[in-house]
Order: sequence, then structure tokens, then C-alpha cells
Amino acid sequence: MMNRLAFAVLLGFLALASAAPSDPLFDSGAAGNISFLTRAKRQYGCPANCFSSCSNTNQCQGYQVATMCVQGCCCPAPTPDLNSACSGKPAVAGCLNGLCGQGFFCQNNNYCCRCANGAEADRCVNGVCPAGYACNTNDYCCPIGGNVGGQCVGGQCPPAFVCGAGNLCYQNVQGFGRK
Repeated sequence: MMNRLAFAVLLGFLALASAAPSDPLFDSGAAGNISFLTRAKRQYGCPANCFSSCSNTNQCQGYQVATMCVQGCCCPAPTPDLNSACSGKPAVAGCLNGLCGQGFFCQNNNYCCRCANGAEADRCVNGVCPAGYACNTNDYCCPIGGNVGGQCVGGQCPPAFVCGAGNLCYQNVQGFGRK
């Protein structure tokens, strides 16, 4: 009885492995290897190219590409552009072991920026900055509090963030903004 069950299971796997490459249920790689066993199921209501459900980005780390949680779905995270990596402002370099040159801070996206969180407004004027900013040790006006949660994906951001300037996700601290 056990041999028949094992044979039936083996026969089922062989039938799946011999499926036609044009079958939309299977994803053939460049080498012709069928990778359907590692393919995640697309969830109802997910944006295009997004799979599986999540409640935060930490739950999306099991994929081969960098992903982030958007609308409860794991979506590919866009690679930051050096010209907008510092919350919409240019970065000077990438961090090296979490460190940057003097006058720059390593942000959570691993880029060296003038402010530790968010983009600088401008240089401080006599130690004074606009509302919502404070003069940092390098004489730049940096945002007080929150930072950027990555780039918008299809105009969408993770929960508690809104899509804003530079197609970036900003913390929605006041409950306003477009989603």
C-alpha cells in the first residue's frame, strides 16, 4: 500500500515537471529550469508584480529581489537613484560599514546624506532654520523627526506613509496627503 502511494506521488511530480514551457502556471528560467516550486501566489487586490500578503516590510524578506510591503502585498522595491537617495536630494556616496565621510550621515538606505533623517532644507542662517527643521552639527537644516520610507510603487506607499515629492514615501504624521 505504501509503495503504491509513493509511486503515485512520484508520478504526479513527473507530470508536473514535464509541463509545457508555454503553460502560464509555470515560469521557465533562461536555462529552461522550471521554478514553479518557489513561485509565490499572487494575492487578490495586490498591485501588479506583487505577491503574498504582509503587514510590514520585514515579512517580505524571503524573496530573491528586494521587496517592500505595499497595500498588504510584497512588491519589488525600486532601487534608489543616487540623485534622489537622500529623501529626494542627492547623496554623495554609499555608506561603508555604516560610516560616511565627515559631515555626512549614513541613512537607512545605505547612502551618505547631509541629514540623518530626511532631506536638508538648506544651510542654517545664523543657527536658525525654517519650522520643522533644526540646525545640525554640519550647519544644515534637517527635518525634526521622521524619515522617508522608500519610493512610491505605483503611487502607493507602506501603511502610515504617503507618496510625496520626488515619488518618495513620507511618514503621514498629520493624517493628510495622497495615498
